[in-house]
Amino acid sequence: MTWRRVQPLQRVSVRARPAVPAHAATTGVDRPAVRVAREVMTRDPDRVAGSDSLLEVAYTMRSLLVAFLPVCDQEGALQGIIALRDLPLVVRGVDPPG
Repeated sequence: MTWRRVQPLQRVSVRARPAVPAHAATTGVDRPAVRVAREVMTRDPDRVAGSDSLLEVAYTMRSLLVAFLPVCDQEGALQGIIALRDLPLVVRGVDPPG
């Protein structure tokens, strides 16, 4: 077995990140405006009823190309969210997390 001499580790200086992104500093623009969920949310989303069958829920998700749907009662009050990933678990008899 031959031994090789190993060079000692060198310290590397770490520079702090600038508070403003580089593109903003060059254009004279301050930080981007903060947006809130209310500004980008869907006002009247498609939803399913708690009494809908899982087959109906799966068909609705596929036809809308979504992975999540709100579950509402008859008055329209939110009861929960069902995810596409929950459907195979329920079919197999496993309770989904949450």
